[in-house]
Amino acid sequence: MRKPGKMLGAGMLLVSTALIAKHYLADLPDFIYGLLMGTGVGLELFGLFSTGGDMSKFKKFKETLFRKGG
Repeated sequence: MRKPGKMLGAGMLLVSTALIAKHYLADLPDFIYGLLMGTGVGLELFGLFSTGGDMSKFKKFKETLFRKGG
């Protein structure tokens, strides 16, 4: 298993920022809180997948997606 990447760290930073901001800033809009939490959790899951999973399938999918779209 490889070391955790930048995506996992960025996701943890976003989630912790959202939790701290929601706790100390009572007037934080729910949309902003949900956006931070959703993005953070998504980055954490992608970071966890990239540490132990096979990224070649994702890279191939990304190449075909951009080739079709462009």
